[in-house]
Amino acid sequence: MEETSNSKVNAQIIDAIKQVNAFLGDSDFSLDSISNQLTAQAVGVAMMNIVNQQQQLYTLQNAVTTAAAKSMLNSSPQEAIQLMNEVVKENNLTNSLKDLKQMIDEIKSPQNNKQA
Repeated sequence: MEETSNSKVNAQIIDAIKQVNAFLGDSDFSLDSISNQLTAQAVGVAMMNIVNQQQQLYTLQNAVTTAAAKSMLNSSPQEAIQLMNEVVKENNLTNSLKDLKQMIDEIKSPQNNKQA
């Protein structure tokens, strides 16, 4: 491809494209390593989200425990039990952990680890 001064494409862009093509074509670099890096990063973010979710759940449980104790002190044990049951019922932390473990197991499975 011959460059002319009448070209509408900036010479720096053309040079950058050539460098990227040379990097991908001439090196031992593999797109699999990029894929593995992105997967590892996504799993890390998912784990961080689960930890954050767990921390928020503990904060919520403390607030509910306080409200339940207050209800019991006001002679309303049924209301206290109902509050505790609602919090536990809405907890999806366990499901998130199961989903993350299943995803990691799928990534580790032999059929996903293709060796060239």
